[in-house]
Amino acid sequence: MTRSLLFAAMLLGTGCALFRPYTPPQTREVVPIHAEDPTSGPATAPLVLVWFSDFQCPACAVVAPTIKTLRQEYGDRLHVVFKARPWSIHPDAVLAHRAAAEANAQGHFWEYEDALYTDIQALKREQLEAKATALGMDLARMRTALDTPEYQAHIEQDMAQADGLSIEGTPTFFVNGRRLVGSHSIEVFRATFDEELAAGPVAPAAH
Repeated sequence: MTRSLLFAAMLLGTGCALFRPYTPPQTREVVPIHAEDPTSGPATAPLVLVWFSDFQCPACAVVAPTIKTLRQEYGDRLHVVFKARPWSIHPDAVLAHRAAAEANAQGHFWEYEDALYTDIQALKREQLEAKATALGMDLARMRTALDTPEYQAHIEQDMAQADGLSIEGTPTFFVNGRRLVGSHSIEVFRATFDEELAAGPVAPAAH
């Protein structure tokens, strides 16, 4: 079995959506954004990318560097919103999302997100704490976040939102409300973004 086929086989039944056939979405869906959601870029940007993800999902780890590159390329034209959709088959995902919520509270979400996706097999408590320490975060606050349900309600809110949108796998994205499922190539994202920019302002379906 080739490496690509082996990796695809690992994803079966995981809630991960890797390289699904791309059909440009035509309809726009309303995806509410909450104050607690980690974001990047100005809220007034012409492009709004809402990203439902799972920190233990291999397909999400595949696409994470692509989103990082897009954030750099599109700059102030892109507003990225991260939402948690951990799957029950990933036993370490919820704790990782709680740690990431604390990283967001400390102003280190995107660096921490990058550290988590660099090794999705290193999501045990001590490893989550070590990543926080490496980024210079307040470890006492991180430990409190891991010990208490401080951020659990927000995670469950995101999960309920995903269920309400009939999201069946991660990563699932909404580009100005247009659904895009799976770990697509950067070219697919660029084409969708550029199409949106060329079309001009749209109704704020993704806000």
